[in-house]
Amino acid sequence: MTTPAASQTLNRVGSSVAIIMSLMLGAAIGMLSRLDIPAANHDILLVLVTALATNVTQIVSYFFGSSSSNKSKDETISAQAATIATTVPAVVPNTSTGDVKVDIPAGATAQVHAKDTAP
Repeated sequence: MTTPAASQTLNRVGSSVAIIMSLMLGAAIGMLSRLDIPAANHDILLVLVTALATNVTQIVSYFFGSSSSNKSKDETISAQAATIATTVPAVVPNTSTGDVKVDIPAGATAQVHAKDTAP
């Protein structure tokens, strides 16, 4: 698990890479539309621009797609786990037997009864 500072650093680096790749794609498309490309280089340049566009699509999908929501979900689960780790258990077992019976009727709060230990 990464620390919050490391996570922020990774977010900044990822955002910077996304911006740079998007600018590169824009510049490449702008140059292709204004410059005369020799016939021998035409296909290679189109393949390179297509690869760059694919990478930009993946970056956008990561930041705005399911990976972003998964990251948010993971952060929420980590925060809840930290809270749970510092709280006292709600149900304490019977110290003599260690058994607990929990009855929760629909719409009611939990009621705890020690397990019947009579023979």
